[in-house]
Amino acid sequence: MGPSPHVLIGNECRISGRLSLVGEAVIDGSVDGEIVSSGTLTIGESGVVDAKVSGRVVIIHGRLVGNIECSERLELRAGSKVYGNLRCANIVIEDGANFEGYSSMDEQPRSEEATVSPSESGEE
Repeated sequence: MGPSPHVLIGNECRISGRLSLVGEAVIDGSVDGEIVSSGTLTIGESGVVDAKVSGRVVIIHGRLVGNIECSERLELRAGSKVYGNLRCANIVIEDGANFEGYSSMDEQPRSEEATVSPSESGEE
């Protein structure tokens, strides 16, 4: 980790709901719900997240169940366990990371609400 995080959710904490984070944030506890981060979000080794996650940079050392969308980079570090779909500009998966789901790499990830298939848009 770099400098001290703006937000630190300790390993004794459990949070449910929607989190909006600015700056660097570290989650070492449990979070259920949705996480939106404009900075770097790190899920520590003791972090357990069951949430939809969107952010600029997401680094996972712990366990995450949910879909992830990143505008810059996603890093799945050795020992991490991720179950969900990934949509990111850049994905780094270290040897020893566990990932189950689908991934797509876009220069600019789209939100799920904005995704329209050609049959839905009327194009032929």
